[in-house]
Amino acid sequence: MPAITPDRLMTDLKKGKVAPAYLLLGDDQYLLDVVRQAIRQEILGSPAVAEQPFGWKAFDLGGMGMEEAAGALEEALVQARTPSLLAPRQLLFLSGFARVIKRMRSGSEEEEDGEAKDEAPGNRNPEIVSASGRIVTLLEEYLARPSDFTVVVFEAAEMDKRKRLAKLLEKRCVVVGVESPVRGGRSFDEELRAAAGRAKKFAHERGIEIAPEALTHLVNMKDGDLGMVFQELEKLAVYVGPGGKIGPGELHLLVRGETEEIVWELVDALGSGDRRRSMVILDNLIRNGEPPPAIVGALAYRVRAMIEAKEGSQRWPALQA
Repeated sequence: MPAITPDRLMTDLKKGKVAPAYLLLGDDQYLLDVVRQAIRQEILGSPAVAEQPFGWKAFDLGGMGMEEAAGALEEALVQARTPSLLAPRQLLFLSGFARVIKRMRSGSEEEEDGEAKDEAPGNRNPEIVSASGRIVTLLEEYLARPSDFTVVVFEAAEMDKRKRLAKLLEKRCVVVGVESPVRGGRSFDEELRAAAGRAKKFAHERGIEIAPEALTHLVNMKDGDLGMVFQELEKLAVYVGPGGKIGPGELHLLVRGETEEIVWELVDALGSGDRRRSMVILDNLIRNGEPPPAIVGALAYRVRAMIEAKEGSQRWPALQA
């Protein structure tokens, strides 16, 4: 079944069109959160109710061994066929299927650099092979006759579409693409423009306006990562208030760009003897995950460049304008 966009899903949900099973395919964290929340609200009611622990449950199969994952899946599907005493409908989230499929392919629990190692047929762990078959059988039986009072949401960051389980999920579920816009098949510039369009819509929905040059700069700074862009827009919306406008000034004030720019600010603060400002900038760099040795190296590089530039100006005064 061809994938639909999150916007299309929202439209369907507003019309009351709810499928018994969905597959969220992709790893954009922001889009995943938006889609999960939209489905929870539709199935369970108001946003306040949707945030309560009853009526829905999540299982991370990717964080389990294969036998444990098969057991958890069986438990989840039994629950899917059991009416809830607390809500007329219930919702189950089953994540980690990308990892499950990789392990099925390899017949092994071992992974290197995030990829399951392919094993020769004779080296496949028989317990893993058995658990894999059990997982497929459980899903085939459930998806052939899904419960009419339960919605099951499967999640996979990626899938090898040649595999039996991947084919089954794509055939039986409504597939919702939650891949980052900058990972599509278009050119990088086209994908950045697409991300900018979504960011502009996001700002409009929050009652704020963002200048075109500020929008372009923000999207470029975050490489089109919508989760990071929307996070910054939420912060900017609080700063400018309802009906406010975000320009380059607000962006520069509240949104940190590349580490290189921040290090130059640190050099400037140190050079002017502003100890307090230097410590604040340094603290921000470390809190944002910059390794201290990298900060020292960046500082040394820039100080050296400034010394060389000064020595060069003294050596060739005729070149000064």
